[in-house]
Amino acid sequence: MNGREACATDKPETTVAAILIHRCGKRINMNSFTALHFFTPPIHLVAVFSLIGGSTGLQSSFAAIAGALWPIAIAILGVSFLVLVHEFGHWTMARLFRMGTPVFCIGYGKREWCLILGTVCQTEFRIAPFLIGGGFVRITGTSDRGFDSFPLWQRIVVASAGIIFNISAAAMITFSLFHFIGSEQIRVTNTYVCALSDQVTVAREAGIRSGDIFVSVGDMKIIDASDLTRALQSNEDKPTKVVFSRNGEDVSVMTTPTASGEIGVVPGQHATRFTIKVPVVKAAYYSVTITTKILVGQFQQLGQLMGLVEKPADSPTDSRPVGAIGVIDLGAKSASKGVFDFLLFLVVMSMSLVFINILPLPLFDGGNLLYYLIEGVAGRPVSREIRAKAARLFLVLVIGFSGWALLNDLKHLFH
Repeated sequence: MNGREACATDKPETTVAAILIHRCGKRINMNSFTALHFFTPPIHLVAVFSLIGGSTGLQSSFAAIAGALWPIAIAILGVSFLVLVHEFGHWTMARLFRMGTPVFCIGYGKREWCLILGTVCQTEFRIAPFLIGGGFVRITGTSDRGFDSFPLWQRIVVASAGIIFNISAAAMITFSLFHFIGSEQIRVTNTYVCALSDQVTVAREAGIRSGDIFVSVGDMKIIDASDLTRALQSNEDKPTKVVFSRNGEDVSVMTTPTASGEIGVVPGQHATRFTIKVPVVKAAYYSVTITTKILVGQFQQLGQLMGLVEKPADSPTDSRPVGAIGVIDLGAKSASKGVFDFLLFLVVMSMSLVFINILPLPLFDGGNLLYYLIEGVAGRPVSREIRAKAARLFLVLVIGFSGWALLNDLKHLFH
């Protein structure tokens, strides 16, 4: 019996999830594109896939959620902060080019439901009640010129600014994570008997019990489960002295491992987590490589979802798109584990905003950039009618995906 599969150990989880955030925006007047909305995605349109070491899954229950409101609140506020960063990028560049920015809103909801923070730089700043709904900046032309009359390069800069700001945020968080907090390490302190096998009874017959901590097998000291495996396999079919600790006292017994090096125990491991601060150059290197790895992993996951990329043999079988419940669950679990895990969650989320906005999808930054590319090649803007029809069609698809993801959440929540 494989102990690491059959027995939950105390070794902290090291799973990193790649999160693909799909967005839909505030209701738009499809008949007029004189004002452009740069949207940040609602949480309820999210696909979470495993990038390293297994699927995050949905393991929360209503009781667990009720008992962990503060991690849920922190997760929502963390995602809202990334929304703020994204929209601040659009707003900053638009103001730099003297474009109109009448509204900057975090969350969604009618104006009368919003907390109006005030007006700065001719922009009304709001906080809407539905924070998990994303956010938007309304960008218009000026009194004497429409938005499309601004130079193409300026519109491209404004459309890509949210992406650039999210990349910068992810890189800075990663750098701070490793340089100021430290690289997280895991040290196994001992290996214990998590359970006894019913098929192989060598340990049971020798008097070994669940909870006993291995000290040595033969002449080999036991620290982690691999030490135990090597020690037993080197003493196959040989009478071997096993020393373990029980209630603080060492106990010695004689056992004879089977021909396959087993004594019938399911090992568990106790471990501690600690951090080592990383030098500046190395932390900067990590900020580039980790964010790049997350983004590449997201494209790979999208390819697997679409059947364009073959799924690796060791890929989790239960990786699946999830909606708001799954994202909040992931963020809350990260917050519960500590600062390191939560900041890593924010890095993944920030790069997810980058990923979805790179894709040439209507309503999103990538769709606007595609229109500008076509305009640059054709010499004239894409007509408002074409953009309106594409936006309507895609909005229907996004809403459909949203409903499917939420149903998937509920299915696994009550499973």
